[in-house]
Amino acid sequence: MNGTSGGSMLANLYSYEIVLLALGVLLFLVGLWALVRCVRKSSVANGGIGVTCALISLLFIGYPSLRSFSIKNEFLQLEAQFADGKTPNLSTQQQQDVLATIETLAPRASTPEQNAVIANAYRGVGAVDKAYAIAEKVDASDPPPAVKSALAPVFAAKLRQAVEDVPVTPGAAVDSGRAAQIESLVKKLDVPAAELPAPTRVTIAKGYVVLGKEASAEANIAKAQAIKPDVRVDPRLLERLNRAPALDD
Repeated sequence: MNGTSGGSMLANLYSYEIVLLALGVLLFLVGLWALVRCVRKSSVANGGIGVTCALISLLFIGYPSLRSFSIKNEFLQLEAQFADGKTPNLSTQQQQDVLATIETLAPRASTPEQNAVIANAYRGVGAVDKAYAIAEKVDASDPPPAVKSALAPVFAAKLRQAVEDVPVTPGAAVDSGRAAQIESLVKKLDVPAAELPAPTRVTIAKGYVVLGKEASAEANIAKAQAIKPDVRVDPRLLERLNRAPALDD
């Protein structure tokens, strides 16, 4: 996803790290001035001040610079691990390690792309609610199409959670809050340009059935089967669609 590691070097730094960087630049200029005076006036004292300031400035500039590079690299690694809906099979220890990395990087995310990486990583370790909360904020900011596409696995996971225990029998009761959330999620996912995996299409279909929109559900089942002919579809869902009228409200 473009932009994950882009932007200003300062974007992912904390305030104290930016202050260190600014002080480092200032000390470097002071050291340079002192060295120039040392050459002009043959002053050993000025030379010592210049060298000291230069060495300290290297530390002050070097630490934030290396930290910024390291953070961007960690975002790239996290993106590669969980992009495109990946859900790696992690041991408990690995999951804890990844979660620690996410918690460290989350406060430093400064772009929609980086926040999408954090949301997908939370999804990948099973923290769907945290992932969804971040994804909703990113989506509300009207991000670029690539970011919207990157958020799709998060919205798909949340939709799967929302419809998981809802029966597909006609007349099944669904509370208004859940129905509104399901409707919002299917609208985010079922867009013309979306390239979604077959299981996600099946989940969208169930969402439409819950909302009473059988024709839209049929269309998504057809898309799922076109992508993957042997995609698993709940027989009860197929039975409901076969017995329902092919019109949405």
